Amino acid sequence: MQLKLFKRTTVFLIVLIAITAGVSLFLWTNKSLWETHSLAVYFGLMFFILIAYFAISYYETNADRNIIRKMVQNGEIALARINEGKFERFGRDSRFKKYVFWKLDVTIYDENLNQINTTMIEKFNVKQTKIPRGNVYVTYNKEKPDVLFIIPNALISVFPELQPKVEKYEKNIKTQYLNSYYNNGMLLETFKDSMKEAK
Repeated sequence: MQLKLFKRTTVFLIVLIAITAGVSLFLWTNKSLWETHSLAVYFGLMFFILIAYFAISYYETNADRNIIRKMVQNGEIALARINEGKFERFGRDSRFKKYVFWKLDVTIYDENLNQINTTMIEKFNVKQTKIPRGNVYVTYNKEKPDVLFIIPNALISVFPELQPKVEKYEKNIKTQYLNSYYNNGMLLETFKDSMKEAK
């Protein structure tokens, strides 16, 4: 899902560039239509570009987080085991910040503890040079199987109503949690490695 959001944002940026180029070309070839109002036209064009750019930037920063938060609030979560990760590609956002996309092989446990083997692509901080094996919580709705995001650990603890579901998983499945958190993209670490960094 992260790759879909990335591609969607890229399309938005291309459309903005195309519109800006088209309008600029039109204005350049039709100066007689606006030269008496040149300041208003210049400022109007700049205002449009800035507003559109900030809207795209806001979307790419918050689209995934809004989906995750809404699904977590609705209890649409599942325990997942990360089996392995393979490098997919690098990407840059509209502010030229670099990310790395990893393709993860995961086993998801639904609410009835049935196992679902699948893959998902997640957007990580470029510091993520390898993917540890272990357990995380992911967004999961069987009606939308491709809407998979890793949920930061801190977000799970914000919603006490998730406790019965978490306890059910922990009672029936041997878990080895990974530390999942945001820092310019997702970061996944074993808690042992997180403790080393903290020291």
